[in-house]
Amino acid sequence: MSVTVTPTVQAVTVTPTVQAVTVDPTAQSVSVASTVQAVTVAPTVQAVTITTGSVMQAVAYASLTGYAIATTLLATADAWYDIKSLNLTAGTWMVTAFCQAVTTSNAHELTVRLYDPFTSTEYGSSSTYGVRNSATICPNVTAIIVVATAATVSLQASSSGTSGLTVQYLTSSTSSTKCTGIIAMQIA
Repeated sequence: MSVTVTPTVQAVTVTPTVQAVTVDPTAQSVSVASTVQAVTVAPTVQAVTITTGSVMQAVAYASLTGYAIATTLLATADAWYDIKSLNLTAGTWMVTAFCQAVTTSNAHELTVRLYDPFTSTEYGSSSTYGVRNSATICPNVTAIIVVATAATVSLQASSSGTSGLTVQYLTSSTSSTKCTGIIAMQIA
């Protein structure tokens, strides 16, 4: 980064200190010996130029959230179930989703993804494995999504087995309603 300042000098003040005065009556002259103690320059800045390697842009802050409002049984193996969706406007978004599920029989893999059902675009996915009956698992996924005009992004879930996982909207211990959801923050 470089900074260039262009000043214009408006005034200069010189402050001398007199050290000796000599009067020569025959030459009819007076000489003063002095030293300068201070010089003050009063500039007015006309222009400041700042050059950087990148340009910062102010962006209006926007965020969206959506949480599951019901329990969803993932009844069919390898089928995708819509859990929650958000409608994004134009811009660059950081989107993260999390999905709490409980195994209802044996061990099953839970896969979650961020997906646009209208364009069939998958933005990211993640999976985890429930190793026993009644195990609680919670994979999450985050993606940067650039939207030209508008887009829908959905949190979807899939199970590796039949009727093996139930996506929760309430935590079992605290009854929190925010254990499965999707959050988006506009970053540009």
